[in-house]
Amino acid sequence: MLAVALVAITPADHGRAAQPRLVVSLHSDTVRLSDLFSGLEPGQDCTIGPAPAAGQRIVIAKAQLVAIAGQFSVDWQPGDSSPSVIVERRGRQVPREQILPVIQAALVGLGAPADSELSVSNFMAPLVPAEFSGLPDIESLTYDNGNGQFIAQLAFDTPGSEPVRLRIAGTAEELVEVPVLSHPLAAGSVIGLQDLRTIRVRRRLVSERLVLVSTDAIGMALRHQMIGGSLITHDALTRPLLVSRGMPVLLRIEGAGLTLTMQGEAIDGGALDDRIHILNSSSRAVLVAQVIGPGLARVDPGAAPVMLASAQGGLPPSSSLPSLREPAQSVAFEPGSSGP
Repeated sequence: MLAVALVAITPADHGRAAQPRLVVSLHSDTVRLSDLFSGLEPGQDCTIGPAPAAGQRIVIAKAQLVAIAGQFSVDWQPGDSSPSVIVERRGRQVPREQILPVIQAALVGLGAPADSELSVSNFMAPLVPAEFSGLPDIESLTYDNGNGQFIAQLAFDTPGSEPVRLRIAGTAEELVEVPVLSHPLAAGSVIGLQDLRTIRVRRRLVSERLVLVSTDAIGMALRHQMIGGSLITHDALTRPLLVSRGMPVLLRIEGAGLTLTMQGEAIDGGALDDRIHILNSSSRAVLVAQVIGPGLARVDPGAAPVMLASAQGGLPPSSSLPSLREPAQSVAFEPGSSGP
């Protein structure tokens, strides 16, 4: 409230050059005479009192306006319907995005991770004068290195008024970078560098199942469809198939400086270096071969067939073949057969 004494005013016989303003929005911590009246004489303006607090207003009624005009020799004569003047001081709320970095920088000095994210509960943005653009001062700060919890006492030192204080409690959590899919991928898709982007997540969300570096995902295939932005787990990945069941395969036999090739048909699917069953297209013998490229497999020299297909030809069921997890038991050639 403006502290201005009420004084008796004798009506003067001159024009009404000055006029009271109706609504005044202040951008400082003081009220000046020109904030209340327009049309002042040169050099007549001066400070007449403190401004209201940010976001608040005062109403100067007709009687007080008369007293102020008389005290400061303002050339104004009130009429019967002279209005009151509303003086308000605009304020603004300081968002957490401007406050938390100040706390975070101070927490690093107390042992918090440099790359961390602050989470707070029940945050209420403080109201400061609209013209205030400074940062808050930290009056006190405590930090528990064990659980990451902190308590901060802040003060916004606004000129001409009491500091605006704010207490914030929360947790500082370390962030780590992990790769995620940059767009949706179908099952079986082989992941390339262009399919990944990096995001930061809280360390407590990271487990041993999660892929932490891009190189662990690049070149691997997805077991199932995934949407963009998905975190990638190791069990969601598999080595991409270079040979699929029923696929034509070029068989290669290398030994003694000689390389032989023959056509075959895959009985199993396999990734690089997998050992799979392949049907020799000519002899109809089933061989065990190692996948060495797309549609390409290598047979060890002198390898014997594991079984023979039926006379009618076609792929034998995979379930009838010995497991490649155990040593394969070779089956002798049938009479009249010349080789694999």
